[in-house]
Amino acid sequence: MKENIINENENETEKDYNVEFIGKGHSDKFTTYKVNLLGINGVGKSGISFRLLNNKFKEDSSPTISVDVENFQVKVNDKIIQFQLWDSCGNEEFAQNTPNLFRGTTLAIIVYAINDRKSFFEVQKWNNILNKYSRECMKYLIGNKCDLEDYRVVSKEEGEALKDDYDFDLFLEISAKTGFNITNLINNIAISIYQKEKKLEEEDELLPQAGRLSLNKEFDRKPKKKKNCC
Repeated sequence: MKENIINENENETEKDYNVEFIGKGHSDKFTTYKVNLLGINGVGKSGISFRLLNNKFKEDSSPTISVDVENFQVKVNDKIIQFQLWDSCGNEEFAQNTPNLFRGTTLAIIVYAINDRKSFFEVQKWNNILNKYSRECMKYLIGNKCDLEDYRVVSKEEGEALKDDYDFDLFLEISAKTGFNITNLINNIAISIYQKEKKLEEEDELLPQAGRLSLNKEFDRKPKKKKNCC
C-alpha cells in the first residue's frame, strides 16, 4: 500500500509475505470475505473504513445510521484477497436485533477510542454479541485515535490485557486521522485470511470427496440451477 504515514515496526509474520493494496472493487472470480467493524458511536469506525478504502481522513464523517458496505481487494503473494467491509452503527440494540449483521463474518474488528473509557468498557458487550451470533470468526481489538495522546485515558497495556482476557487474535493501536498503523492493520487482515484459506485448501486436498471448504459459506453459496422436468 503506497502511503506516506507512520507505522510501528512490522511483526515477523508480516515479513514473510508480500502484501499489495489494490483498492476498491469486486470480482466474481474471487471469494469475498466479510470484515465487520463494531463498537459504539464515536470511536471512529467510519473514519477507519474511509482511511482503509481511500488512504484519506474524512473530517466531516457523520454517524452511520445502519450499515455501510464497501468492497476492496488486497494481493498477498500471488493470491487476491477480496473483502466486503461492513461499517455498522454503534447502537447495541440494533446489533442485538440484526443477526444478519454478523452472519457470514470472517473477521470482526471491535473498536474503542483511547480517549474514551466508556468505549473501552463497552468492548465486553460487543464481544458478547459477537460470540452469540458469530462465534467462529477471527477477532481483532483496535484502539483508535492514538493521535490524541494528550487525552489518553486507556493505556496500551490495558488494551493488551483485554486482548488476552477475551482471546482476540490481534491488538493494535491506530489513528484513522494520521494513518498511523493503518498499513499494519490491512496487512494483518489480509495475511490472517490468506493463512486460514491456505490451511483449508490443504485440508481439502486430504479430503477430495468433501469438496472445497470455505471460510465464508454465506458468500460462497450459490443457488443451484433447476432441472427441467422430463
